[in-house]
Amino acid sequence: MKWITSDLHFNHPEILKYQPNRNFKNINEMNEAIISEWNRKVKEGDTIYHIGDFAFNQDKDISSIASRLNGNKVFIIGNHDDEWTLARYGKTSLYLEIEYANALICLFHFPISHWNKQSLGSYHFYGHTHGRFENHGRSLDVGFDAHGRILSLDEAVELVKNKPIVPPLYLKC
Repeated sequence: MKWITSDLHFNHPEILKYQPNRNFKNINEMNEAIISEWNRKVKEGDTIYHIGDFAFNQDKDISSIASRLNGNKVFIIGNHDDEWTLARYGKTSLYLEIEYANALICLFHFPISHWNKQSLGSYHFYGHTHGRFENHGRSLDVGFDAHGRILSLDEAVELVKNKPIVPPLYLKC
């Protein structure tokens, strides 16, 4: 099984203030609830794509969190991530393209208006905006705050596959 999410923001106490739907008493309660959600869904042989902002203040020891999480982790680096720290717990990339469900999926932490093979129906999955950005064409904020849960890759594809194909905004020469 394959899974996708972003912006979990482990160890980020300010996220509780910025995201009112995270109804937790403190950061430890939030961390434990997200770890439980992750492990309830993601099994050992599964792959999970985390599209940026895994944890805040990664100079703190995040091994106590990352080592408890099931699955093969693929981290797309976000603005709060340290690539070298995350590389100890899974594969890392700034941008990644995968083939899934007969489609190309472009993974990047930030929403972009132009992505590879966009006019041919490819998808763009991103995070960063915490559900506060209007999706463009076949793009989708896969973040935890946008959906309140970790999505299966099948769910994410289902949410975008019937959206209109929007060609890039630039003129073709």
